[in-house]
Amino acid sequence: MASRCSSEYTQGYVFSERPIRNNEKVVIEVVSVQQLYKGGLAFGVTCCDPSTLRSTDLPDDSSDLIEMPQYWVGIKDIALQPRVNTVLSFWITDAGEVKFEKDQGVARTVLHVDNSLPLYMYFDLYGSTQAIKLRGTVFS
Repeated sequence: MASRCSSEYTQGYVFSERPIRNNEKVVIEVVSVQQLYKGGLAFGVTCCDPSTLRSTDLPDDSSDLIEMPQYWVGIKDIALQPRVNTVLSFWITDAGEVKFEKDQGVARTVLHVDNSLPLYMYFDLYGSTQAIKLRGTVFS
């Protein structure tokens, strides 16, 4: 489980511990929200190995990650105002499409990426999203 400090609404970054393989679906669950703040969960991928980062390297706003020297792509508010127990799934297809699915609904393409690179997923527990937990990974 990963959570953001309750007195903050930024700097809630969480990274996959290893590069994600094509068609490996990462499934997370929202376990805590805080209605005090607006906005929702941000999501993206990077070729930057998160073990080389310090928290001071990361901007308060995840939209600014694209200014970093490595390959970063992301989307803010992927799950706008999520509710507790919302299940979110993310995966990268062989064609480089990043797919997103909410509560096992219809999957949609949210990004296109260069999947020839080793890509780590990241989440920014931003705004109302207070805590998430990894439910697991499956191959789609």
